Amino acid sequence: MLTLKRKMPKTKSLKNEVLTGGAYDMLDYIPTEYVHCCVTSPPYWNLRDYDNSNDLGHEESPQTYVTSLCDIFEKVHRVLRSDGTLWLNIGDSYSDKNLVGIPWKVAERLKEMGFVLRSDIIWHKTNAMPDTTKDRPGVSHEHIFMFSKSRHYFYDYYAVSKNKNIRDVWSVPTSGSSKQHYASYPEKLIAPCIMAGTSEHGVCKSCGAPFVRLYDYSDEYAKIQGKGYVEKNYRQRLEETYRTEGKRGIQPLPSVETMYVTVGWEATCECWNQHDEREAATVLDPFMGSGTTARVAKKLGRNYTGIEINPDYLGVIQETTSQEEIFTWQ
Repeated sequence: MLTLKRKMPKTKSLKNEVLTGGAYDMLDYIPTEYVHCCVTSPPYWNLRDYDNSNDLGHEESPQTYVTSLCDIFEKVHRVLRSDGTLWLNIGDSYSDKNLVGIPWKVAERLKEMGFVLRSDIIWHKTNAMPDTTKDRPGVSHEHIFMFSKSRHYFYDYYAVSKNKNIRDVWSVPTSGSSKQHYASYPEKLIAPCIMAGTSEHGVCKSCGAPFVRLYDYSDEYAKIQGKGYVEKNYRQRLEETYRTEGKRGIQPLPSVETMYVTVGWEATCECWNQHDEREAATVLDPFMGSGTTARVAKKLGRNYTGIEINPDYLGVIQETTSQEEIFTWQ
C-alpha cells in the first residue's frame, strides 16, 4: 500500500497498489489512460457515516454532492483508456420527503463531460433490508451505470453471455462485510463488470491494447444447425411461420448448454507483431473501501489500482487481496 506524503514519480507502477488519500487529489498521481476499466461505488449523499466529516457524501446539498462527485469522475475520465469503461454503482437519497434523483443527476453530468452512457443496470437486492416507511414502497434496488469513454470500446460479450446477451436487471443479494465496512457491495455484483470490461487474455505489455476473444459455435449447437436450424434459415422460417400460423405457431430454437466456445484471441495493436509479451488489464476503484473490487480483480486475473481516504481500511484491503494469487503472465 502507498501512503503519499510527497509527490510520486509518474512513471512508478501502480499495479496492485492502493493510494491513501482523497480520490480527487490521488487521481493526479495516476498517468493518463493508465487503467482499462473503472468499477466503483462512491459514498452516497447524506446516507451513511464513514467516520470522516470531510468525506464525500457530507455535503450540505445534493447539488454540491453531485458537483464534488463529478469533479472526481472528470479525473477518472483522464486516467481511463480511450477503449475503457466505467461501471458506477450509485443509490439515491431522500430530502424533505422528496426522492432526490441523484443517480440520474450524476449520469447527466458525466454525459456532458464526455462519457457515453451505454446502460442503466438495475441491481435488484433479493434480500433488501426491511423498510419501515409506511407511506411509499420499500427500496430494493440501486443503479449501476455503464459508461464508455468513446463510442468504440472494449466489451467482452462472450464473457458474460452463455447463450444470450446479459440483461439489465441483476438480481443479486447483498453481502455483509465481516470487516464492518458499511457500504461493501457483493462480489457477484461487480464480477460481470470486470469480466465484460477487461480482457481475460490480458493486454499488450507495450501499449496496453486489449486482446479480443475469437469464438465460434459449440459442437452441441453445430449439431442443431445441421438439423436445419442454421441461423439464416431459422430467421426465414420464423417469418414464414408468422405469416402462415401467426405468432403462436413460432417454435423456439432447441435449448443448448453452451452456444459459443472460445477458439482464440486476437491482438488489437500493431506492436504485438514486434514482441509477444502481455500482462493483466488494470481495474481502478477510486473509492476502494474494504477492497472488494481489488479482491475480485485478482480472482479474475486482473491488476488493480485503488484509492482509499480512510487509512484504517488499508490493513483490511491488504489482508483480503493477499489471499488471491494473480495470474502469472508468460
